[in-house]
Amino acid sequence: MPYIVSQDRAPLEIALSPVLEKNLSAGELAFVLTRIVITYICKSGAKLSYAALAMAVGIMVLTTFEVIRRVVVPYEDTKRKENGEVFP
Repeated sequence: MPYIVSQDRAPLEIALSPVLEKNLSAGELAFVLTRIVITYICKSGAKLSYAALAMAVGIMVLTTFEVIRRVVVPYEDTKRKENGEVFP
């Protein structure tokens, strides 16, 4: 999960700051994420394999679930309270 210790975050934040400061379009965000994943797979030290791909895809899926849990669900809960329940 994305919860690495704080001293390991700082160099990553510095490296990512030029990208994070931009107002990325959806296509640019997809490009950046794809490039990071491709680089991760290529630099994993192993040749392209099911295991390397499964690891990369698993990380993306679990990260997606965490964003849904921490960001999407609270947002939707707020909107449900503001606008009313949809489900019976």
